[in-house]
Amino acid sequence: MDENNYRVNNFPFKEINPYIFTIIIVVTVFFTYQLLGSLFALIIFGGKFLEMSNMFPVRLTTIISQFLLILFPVYLLNYLRGNDLASGFSIRKTSFLYYFLSGIAIIVVQPVLQFYMLLQNKAIERLPIDSRIIDAIKSISEQLDSYTAKLVSAGSLEELFLVIIAIAVTPAICEELMFRGLILNTLIKSGNIKLSIFLTGFIFSLFHFHPFNIIPLIFLGVFLSIITYYSRSIFPAIFTHFLNNLFSVLAVHFYGKEVISNYEYFENNFFSTALFASLSFILFVFITYYIIKEGKKNLVNG
Repeated sequence: MDENNYRVNNFPFKEINPYIFTIIIVVTVFFTYQLLGSLFALIIFGGKFLEMSNMFPVRLTTIISQFLLILFPVYLLNYLRGNDLASGFSIRKTSFLYYFLSGIAIIVVQPVLQFYMLLQNKAIERLPIDSRIIDAIKSISEQLDSYTAKLVSAGSLEELFLVIIAIAVTPAICEELMFRGLILNTLIKSGNIKLSIFLTGFIFSLFHFHPFNIIPLIFLGVFLSIITYYSRSIFPAIFTHFLNNLFSVLAVHFYGKEVISNYEYFENNFFSTALFASLSFILFVFITYYIIKEGKKNLVNG
């Protein structure tokens, strides 16, 4: 058997179009994680599992399901593509500089995202749309926020540790290996780097099914894609994703679940908040530009 036939028989997705393979990845994980995962949750916990007072089994199930229903299918698809781990998931060492810059950037950008959410909420209230539609969307968003708050809330340090594993560590590993790993590396093979980075962020946003967080998630997804592409490593994106989620966990733990959707402080201090968010955005852009500049220089050097 010649080499070409071997590749086709053993790696059926080897020669498939990058965009088609990306669709296969998304559809597969949507089926395994979103559909099968939801079905298993209903079977195990019943229809009222979101109302459970003890969230330990839900958090534990969340951890296990992400590894089994996201990471394992993605690993299998990477193998069927004929990729090794390094090339398929960008598992490579990189400079500490990318960890440092991306960590600072994700801290700096938090006020920007909060201020955007304030403006978005104000804009939605003024849209010339039937109020029933807006109320329905808000109801969905509030249910998601309520579930997130319950999942994130911890009454002890031991419980907080499990929350951090479930909300910060596990998604950072599983989602990054899927999106900034296999999907980004697949799309890059199309030759259009900018489009690949944007599409990865866009798909990442849609994957989370939160109607009011689409733009912030695209923003975050694109930034994580930039980090991965220019550092040539998945690890800075995993680290940054972990930090972003960790901030949310700690904010809820120390300041209460109201911090998730309470923008009263920003409304009462609108102009100072706007100024601070603008300065933060300028600094974030500068850091991102420097990451791209360093990445391009390293690519040229070898």
